[in-house]
Amino acid sequence: MKQGEWLEQFRQTYGRYPSQEEFSAAYQRGEFLAETPQNAQTPPSGHQPQTTYQGQPPAVAPKRKMKPGTIVLISILSVVGGLLLLCGIGLGLYYQSGNIDGVWETTSYRYYDEDKEKWYSSESENNKYTHYFAEVKNGRYKEYFYYDNPSDESYNYISPINYFDAFMGVNQWKRSLEPTLTTEGFKKELEEVITEHYDGSQYTSSSSSFKKSYLDFYEDVKSRKQTYVRQGNRLTVKIYNSDGKFIMEMTFKKLNASQTKALYRKYNKIKESYESQYGDKNDY
Repeated sequence: MKQGEWLEQFRQTYGRYPSQEEFSAAYQRGEFLAETPQNAQTPPSGHQPQTTYQGQPPAVAPKRKMKPGTIVLISILSVVGGLLLLCGIGLGLYYQSGNIDGVWETTSYRYYDEDKEKWYSSESENNKYTHYFAEVKNGRYKEYFYYDNPSDESYNYISPINYFDAFMGVNQWKRSLEPTLTTEGFKKELEEVITEHYDGSQYTSSSSSFKKSYLDFYEDVKSRKQTYVRQGNRLTVKIYNSDGKFIMEMTFKKLNASQTKALYRKYNKIKESYESQYGDKNDY
């Protein structure tokens, strides 16, 4: 059967001309022989089939080429997007690397005595029983100071600062330690520490040197700049006075879970010994 005959037969059977898919399927099944465009039957006027047939499905039109300017713009946007992604990843890694949550124990320290204009270190005779450790939770930095003399427990000492809640915060962007309380906030905290641990002692007097010394201490803390650098399990804290002069450096090591438990056992033992000698809420 010729192509034109098949088309006419299809029209008479279905009342319409076939779709491209129907035409191609019939051709593949060999239901008719393809004709050249010159000899192909043309459907009557007003009944044109949906597609001009030439014995095989028409070729797909070639894709339009993008203009050079469009290609350049897409390339630039891709590069910018990639750079922004890298910057975002870099900033995220930088911020996270400044996280110092955990428990850190000093391995060494040194400080400058501004009155004597002299540097002292943890290696000196007067400082060999002095200990510091820091506890950092959710960006809140709390430092502990105690004095431990194994040969004579009467010299053991717990700093009143140990009774305070953390009043320093960690700024991970700036790599700095910054006071989180106002002067009034610290004064309120000081009153609570005195009431809980020193009530009935000479320190309850509003004019006591104890209260004044710690208010002065906090003003000094607020005027200082404290920076830190973390390198793996090592933390170095540097302190500068209000004039920007470097006056103290402390190096810490991060403790694992078992080391942390051992440190707290040791610290609590010294704390209990100290309080048993002088009695909580008495003159320390």
